[in-house]
Amino acid sequence: MKIIDVSPTMKNIVMNKYKRKQSIKPLNMKIVETNTIKNKFTNYNYLKTFIKFNKTSCLYEIDPINLLSPINYDIFIKYIYLKNPTNRFHKNMYINHIKAFNNFKEPDGSKNNKNDFINSCNNFINNNNCPDTIIPISKQKIIIDGSHRVANSIIKKHKTLCCEFDTEDLFFDFNFFLKRGFKRKYCDYIGFTIIDLVKNITFLKIHFTNKKQYHEKLEKLNNEYEVYYYIKKKNELFALLATNNKDNFIYDKEIIKKEYSKYIRKSILKKYKGANIC
Repeated sequence: MKIIDVSPTMKNIVMNKYKRKQSIKPLNMKIVETNTIKNKFTNYNYLKTFIKFNKTSCLYEIDPINLLSPINYDIFIKYIYLKNPTNRFHKNMYINHIKAFNNFKEPDGSKNNKNDFINSCNNFINNNNCPDTIIPISKQKIIIDGSHRVANSIIKKHKTLCCEFDTEDLFFDFNFFLKRGFKRKYCDYIGFTIIDLVKNITFLKIHFTNKKQYHEKLEKLNNEYEVYYYIKKKNELFALLATNNKDNFIYDKEIIKKEYSKYIRKSILKKYKGANIC
């Protein structure tokens, strides 16, 4: 594991190879020379600073749902906003996450203020078709760039064209955003979308008696499962996580939502039900 600075506004980022707990089957795989398809990558000039485009790689289609992961947390936020952009709560959440992510400064200099991001996203929404571009991903099936396009593909139920690169992953989980000022109420709201979208999603309630035990149990949880979100209340931890269909877990999404609702404010549940984004 390394801690790196991506840009002056994106510092102390965890970089490591993410260990997926679930296998993902790609479609129509072929081997290509990445230099021959470089014009299909949005932000190529930025990507080439840390990705080698002079090697062969795997090119294939994939169900974009399979690209969801705890460390690409922003995909859920973009999905919610793209699904219902007229909702004021969604817009404020989207703006808040961009501020937390990079303080309205793209590393490549293409966007430099809040309006640049909103206008760019609105232009994206007005384009009814998914852009004919390739999503760069790591061999661990973690996206490197293109979270808006992945979110849009999930909404439109389009397969996503991906190209693999042998690189480590940047960890942008919910804690990354919280530490940078993203509001907890938005995380609680996003929990419902995690339940709606993630395959094999379930939950665990874990009791602990002290701080040391809490950290030990949380570490064990992260080692065994893909943990998307958790809430700590008093001496109990409620976690949303994905498994490999183990029989002793509950996978009924309505039951999971009912249990999850016990840990958040009623106002958040009301907002979710009124937004109709599932």
